[in-house]
Amino acid sequence: MHPISNAPATHYTETNSFDVLGRPLTGTQKFMTNTTPYSFAMSRTYDYAGHVLAQNYPSAGRSTTSAYSASGRLSSVTGTLCDSVNRTYANQFEYNAAGQITKECFGTQTPLFHQFKYNNRFQLAQVFLGTGSDMTMAASWNRGRLSFYYGNAMRTAGDPLASGTDNNGNVTQFDHLVPLNDAVSQTVIYRDKYEYDALNRIQQVKGYFVNTSNVMTQIYQQAYTIDAWGNRLIDASQTNGGVNAQVYTVPRTNGVPNTNRFGELSSDLAGNVTLDFT
Repeated sequence: MHPISNAPATHYTETNSFDVLGRPLTGTQKFMTNTTPYSFAMSRTYDYAGHVLAQNYPSAGRSTTSAYSASGRLSSVTGTLCDSVNRTYANQFEYNAAGQITKECFGTQTPLFHQFKYNNRFQLAQVFLGTGSDMTMAASWNRGRLSFYYGNAMRTAGDPLASGTDNNGNVTQFDHLVPLNDAVSQTVIYRDKYEYDALNRIQQVKGYFVNTSNVMTQIYQQAYTIDAWGNRLIDASQTNGGVNAQVYTVPRTNGVPNTNRFGELSSDLAGNVTLDFT
């Protein structure tokens, strides 16, 4: 029975066995269709370091096997679908001295290299996806590139790897670079810029489109206000471009919130939203 609705449960998961360290070994997913029950088994094995070595999924014939280096880092993931054909999902993993992943190769029909760069504070700064592994070449991101800017100094410099004294971990700009051909001779950018208040709470986000001529056009904006109790509300007067402009209110008595929940939403006693009046 569902703990809230008291209606018959249509699906649930059982863990059938554990190893001596309390890790799950076998389990079952159970579903009920009309009055017909269905059960699907799943299982896991581990190495001495606690890494998952093999996992069998509830879908019949689907499994994955993971291999690790001598230092305990993931080195490859292989598996089968329902046709029992073994496939390489990812391999050629590389890591930096801090243990962060810097490269993996997806086992797609055309192998794709998924690579990462970090700034001098080990924050993720760039993500590359392409057919080439050399990040100095355009082929390393001919399927796309992401850039994260932390602080206004990086954003002003236009360099996600730059250092800045105002880097407090907040992302102030995010760029999604989309190449229009394999040679990356033409690229468009979807850009988001974020502003924060003095308490580092999100205050505004603006979205832009940068065309192949490097002309930037604003395409949306969403702004927020925050009340004395920390509730973040959408500022409809500063929101445009087809994004959510719904204004939520907190019911109050003599200026004091009744439940600190939005009046446009209905919730059960556990705080789960049961109805959205918007």
